[in-house]
Amino acid sequence: MKRSIFMVALMAIILTACAPTETGTPRIASLGSHQDVPTTEIQDVGADDLKQYDALLITKDYIEKSDQEQLKKQLNKLDMPILFSDFDAKSAPAF
Repeated sequence: MKRSIFMVALMAIILTACAPTETGTPRIASLGSHQDVPTTEIQDVGADDLKQYDALLITKDYIEKSDQEQLKKQLNKLDMPILFSDFDAKSAPAF
């Protein structure tokens, strides 16, 4: 139940935070693999082609495996919505 509420909230954020493209579908890059939202998986936050996406989705697995201080510095430089996924119900009280 909590997961479905979280997924509905995540989709609402994605649909409202991302600028629509010609097809009306937001282009989302992801760091880490995610099945529930159509994304394009990338390997690095510093990639120049990141500008072609409307948002960045980051999974819990990616954060746990990465150098978190380096990732924090890179994310602070981005000018796009950042979505976090697979954190179970830890963010559910915010909704």
